[in-house]
Formats: sequence, structure tokens, C-alpha cells
Amino acid sequence: MSTPAPEAPALDPAPAVDPATDPAAETGQQPEPEGGTDWKAQARKWEARAKEHAAAAKQLKALEDAQKTDQQRLADQLKAAQDAAAEAESARIAAEVELLRGKVAASKGLTPQQATFLQGASEDDLKRSADALKEAFGAPSTSAKKPVANLQPGALAPGADQVTDMNAWMRRPRID
Repeated sequence: MSTPAPEAPALDPAPAVDPATDPAAETGQQPEPEGGTDWKAQARKWEARAKEHAAAAKQLKALEDAQKTDQQRLADQLKAAQDAAAEAESARIAAEVELLRGKVAASKGLTPQQATFLQGASEDDLKRSADALKEAFGAPSTSAKKPVANLQPGALAPGADQVTDMNAWMRRPRID
């Protein structure tokens, strides 16, 4: 006696997709490929949602602004003005410190390049920093070469041959 073998359930190679519940069909995108996520499709989906939300956020902001009282509007304007004043004050202080840094560097005989290394916010701090800089690296040299004394147009440097007769100089034999 043989017993009949139970029927194996039929395997559907591709499950049926219900367009009403499929999120890809809802956004008009391709279904997810096998073995991974379609990142480009995901990026497009989230970009579209972000654009929708940005428009809604603008509408909400306009609605909130319309519902604000005059006192709330004035409070917002006051806060914005205070923030701008604080920013301007910090810029003013930074400019004063920079000016003070230049004055201290000039009074201590530092070059503009050396002045960039001065640290501190007060004049005393900057002077101490300048003194430490001079002590560590020495005073800057005023010039690398000594200038030619009594330099006039057409003059030669000391030790150079003086040309007294230009005609003789022009007739000299040339060595090329």
C-alpha cells in the first residue's frame, strides 16, 4: 500500500505586490532591487518629502507670525537688535585690540610680521608679549644692507670706478 505524497505548496517566484500598500508604487518609484536598497530611489524620495515639508514650514511660520501680538513682535525685534549690537561690540573690541597691537609693536620696534605674534587683550599684556618676543628672537635688524651715502642720480656706489670722460668710456675695448 502506498500512500499518496502530500502536495508541496507551490512557490511563487515573485510575490504579488498590492499597489495600495506598496510605498514604491505610492511615490511612483521602482521597487527595491533584490539583495540591497536602491539608494538613489531612497534619496529622491526623501528629497521630495523635504521639499514638501519646507513649504509646510513656511506656511506654519507665516501663520505663527500672523497670530503674534504686537508685544511679541516687538520682543523679537528687540532680541534681533540686541544680537546685532553684541556682534558689533565684539567687532569693535577686536579692532581696538588690533590697533593696540600695532601701537605696541611700533613702540617696541617690532616688524609687522613679529607683531602678529603678540598675545593679550590689554596694553600691559601686549607689552610683556613684545618684550618676551624681543628677548627670544632679538631686535629686528633695520636693514640688511647699508645705504649708499649721498646717493644722487647717476652716482656710483663707493669703490666703483668713476667715469669722468664719457667719450673715453664709450671707446673702450669691449670684452664679450
